[in-house]
Amino acid sequence: MELSNQILEHHIVLTTRSFSIKLRQSGFTLIEMMITVTIMMLMVGGGIAAYMNFNEKQLVISDAQKLQTILRQAQKKARSGDRPEACQTANLPLTGYAVRMAADSGVVRIVSRCNNADSQTVTETLSTRVTAEETFNIEFKVLNQGVSGAGNITITDGVRRYQFSVGTGGQVEKGNFL
Repeated sequence: MELSNQILEHHIVLTTRSFSIKLRQSGFTLIEMMITVTIMMLMVGGGIAAYMNFNEKQLVISDAQKLQTILRQAQKKARSGDRPEACQTANLPLTGYAVRMAADSGVVRIVSRCNNADSQTVTETLSTRVTAEETFNIEFKVLNQGVSGAGNITITDGVRRYQFSVGTGGQVEKGNFL
């Protein structure tokens, strides 16, 4: 009987110990949960900030590419001698195509030039927050006669600045952030 009491007491002690161990391992404390949630919130917040910065940077790149495309279209029309209807009607020679943008403006004007005078204007608009830092007027002369106003063009969204260049031969170079 004494042996059975010892076994019974030992069994109760073992079950009590294993039961208490199971209770301790069955969940997380409030502090552990709060630390985990805080770390997760910091990671999500950092991810959102990085995504917004990436998105705004892509907007500037997209507008720079749009402006480069506009410049290349004007260059192509000038090189091919594509006379607009206004030049043909007035029987004036085409002298070139100009691309103009005022400082702090997102409006780009493509102007056909007949007999060294403005003839016909097409307007394109960049995104609402992207503007030119300085006014530029680049004219592509007819039939590969060169470019006037060649140089660097910088556009900005107020935080980021993107610069590319138009060479004297008319080449529109890919740019970079400054």
